[in-house]
Amino acid sequence: MAKNILLDTGFWFALYEQENPNYNEANTIAYLIETNNIILPSPTIYDSIYTRFAKNREYLNAFDGFIKKSNVRFINDDEYKEKALRKEFEYAKIGKRPYNLVDIILREIITDDSIKIDYLFTFNSDYFIDICKKRGIEIIF
Repeated sequence: MAKNILLDTGFWFALYEQENPNYNEANTIAYLIETNNIILPSPTIYDSIYTRFAKNREYLNAFDGFIKKSNVRFINDDEYKEKALRKEFEYAKIGKRPYNLVDIILREIITDDSIKIDYLFTFNSDYFIDICKKRGIEIIF
Protein backbone atom coordinates (compact mmCIF):
# COMPACT_ATOMS: atom_id res chain seq x y z
CA MET A 1 0.00 0.00 0.00
CA ALA A 2 1.28 3.44 -0.94
CA LYS A 3 2.48 5.69 1.88
CA ASN A 4 2.05 9.45 2.18
CA ILE A 5 5.33 11.35 2.14
CA LEU A 6 5.85 15.02 2.98
CA LEU A 7 9.04 16.41 1.43
CA ASP A 8 11.07 19.24 2.90
CA THR A 9 12.88 21.64 0.55
CA GLY A 10 16.31 20.23 1.42
CA PHE A 11 15.34 16.91 -0.10
CA TRP A 12 14.97 18.54 -3.53
CA PHE A 13 18.38 20.18 -3.30
CA ALA A 14 19.98 16.89 -2.27
CA LEU A 15 18.21 14.98 -5.02
CA TYR A 16 19.38 17.17 -7.90
CA GLU A 17 22.66 18.78 -6.80
CA GLN A 18 25.55 16.34 -7.04
CA GLU A 19 27.75 18.58 -4.90
CA ASN A 20 25.20 18.45 -2.07
CA PRO A 21 26.55 16.44 0.89
CA ASN A 22 23.24 14.54 1.05
CA TYR A 23 23.09 13.72 -2.67
CA ASN A 24 23.79 9.99 -2.29
CA GLU A 25 21.27 9.56 0.53
CA ALA A 26 18.51 11.33 -1.39
CA ASN A 27 19.15 9.37 -4.56
CA THR A 28 19.27 6.07 -2.69
CA ILE A 29 15.64 6.50 -1.66
CA ALA A 30 14.41 8.48 -4.67
CA TYR A 31 12.45 5.46 -5.85
CA LEU A 32 10.14 6.01 -2.87
CA ILE A 33 8.91 9.29 -4.32
CA GLU A 34 8.00 7.44 -7.49
CA THR A 35 6.04 4.65 -5.79
CA ASN A 36 4.22 6.51 -3.01
CA ASN A 37 1.91 9.50 -2.57
CA ILE A 38 3.76 12.79 -2.31
CA ILE A 39 2.39 15.69 -0.30
CA LEU A 40 3.71 18.91 -1.73
CA PRO A 41 2.99 22.22 0.00
CA SER A 42 3.59 25.29 -2.12
CA PRO A 43 6.19 26.87 0.20
CA THR A 44 8.62 24.04 -0.57
CA ILE A 45 8.05 24.61 -4.28
CA TYR A 46 8.68 28.35 -3.96
CA ASP A 47 11.69 27.77 -1.74
CA SER A 48 13.23 25.29 -4.20
CA ILE A 49 12.62 27.33 -7.31
CA TYR A 50 13.47 30.72 -5.87
CA THR A 51 16.65 29.76 -4.08
CA ARG A 52 18.44 27.47 -6.52
CA PHE A 53 16.46 25.89 -9.31
CA ALA A 54 15.68 29.10 -11.19
CA LYS A 55 19.39 29.36 -11.97
CA ASN A 56 19.66 25.83 -13.33
CA ARG A 57 17.48 24.77 -16.27
CA GLU A 58 18.24 21.05 -15.78
CA TYR A 59 17.07 21.07 -12.15
CA LEU A 60 14.05 23.18 -12.99
CA ASN A 61 12.97 20.88 -15.82
CA ALA A 62 13.41 17.77 -13.66
CA PHE A 63 11.44 19.37 -10.83
CA ASP A 64 8.71 20.47 -13.23
CA GLY A 65 8.43 16.94 -14.58
CA PHE A 66 8.15 15.53 -11.10
CA ILE A 67 5.40 17.83 -9.84
CA LYS A 68 3.22 16.92 -12.83
CA LYS A 69 3.06 13.25 -11.82
CA SER A 70 -0.21 11.71 -10.72
CA ASN A 71 1.10 10.67 -7.29
CA VAL A 72 1.78 14.29 -6.28
CA ARG A 73 -0.86 16.01 -4.17
CA PHE A 74 -0.66 19.74 -3.63
CA ILE A 75 -1.76 21.06 -0.26
CA ASN A 76 -3.82 24.22 0.02
CA ASP A 77 -1.72 25.84 2.66
CA ASP A 78 -3.44 29.21 3.13
CA GLU A 79 -4.54 28.50 6.70
CA TYR A 80 -1.07 27.21 7.61
CA LYS A 81 0.66 30.23 6.11
CA GLU A 82 -1.45 32.60 8.17
CA LYS A 83 -0.70 30.74 11.40
CA ALA A 84 2.97 30.48 10.52
CA LEU A 85 3.27 34.15 9.72
CA ARG A 86 1.73 35.06 13.09
CA LYS A 87 4.19 32.74 14.83
CA GLU A 88 7.10 34.25 12.90
CA PHE A 89 6.15 37.72 14.16
CA GLU A 90 5.70 36.38 17.70
CA TYR A 91 9.17 34.85 17.58
CA ALA A 92 10.61 38.14 16.31
CA LYS A 93 9.01 40.10 19.17
CA ILE A 94 10.74 37.94 21.76
CA GLY A 95 14.00 37.73 19.82
CA LYS A 96 13.65 34.01 19.23
CA ARG A 97 13.49 32.59 15.71
CA PRO A 98 13.95 28.82 15.91
CA TYR A 99 12.69 28.06 12.41
CA ASN A 100 12.37 29.78 9.06
CA LEU A 101 8.91 30.53 7.67
CA VAL A 102 8.81 27.47 5.38
CA ASP A 103 9.66 25.20 8.31
CA ILE A 104 6.94 26.79 10.45
CA ILE A 105 4.41 26.15 7.67
CA LEU A 106 5.55 22.53 7.43
CA ARG A 107 5.21 22.21 11.20
CA GLU A 108 1.64 23.52 10.94
CA ILE A 109 0.84 20.99 8.22
CA ILE A 110 2.37 18.16 10.24
CA THR A 111 0.27 19.02 13.29
CA ASP A 112 -2.95 18.85 11.26
CA ASP A 113 -4.44 15.42 12.03
CA SER A 114 -6.68 15.62 8.95
CA ILE A 115 -3.65 15.21 6.67
CA LYS A 116 -2.39 11.65 6.51
CA ILE A 117 1.40 11.66 6.64
CA ASP A 118 3.45 8.50 7.09
CA TYR A 119 6.93 9.88 6.41
CA LEU A 120 8.75 13.20 6.39
CA PHE A 121 11.86 13.43 4.24
CA THR A 122 14.09 16.13 5.71
CA PHE A 123 17.72 16.75 6.49
CA ASN A 124 16.64 18.98 9.40
CA SER A 125 15.09 16.34 11.61
CA ASP A 126 15.72 18.40 14.76
CA TYR A 127 13.19 20.96 13.50
CA PHE A 128 10.40 18.41 13.28
CA ILE A 129 11.16 15.52 15.63
CA ASP A 130 8.89 16.74 18.42
CA ILE A 131 5.74 17.02 16.34
CA CYS A 132 6.46 13.96 14.18
CA LYS A 133 6.85 11.87 17.31
CA LYS A 134 3.44 13.03 18.56
CA ARG A 135 1.79 12.07 15.26
CA GLY A 136 3.71 8.84 14.70
CA ILE A 137 5.35 10.17 11.54
CA GLU A 138 8.68 8.59 10.68
CA ILE A 139 11.46 10.95 9.71
CA ILE A 140 13.72 9.73 6.94
CA PHE A 141 17.34 11.00 7.14
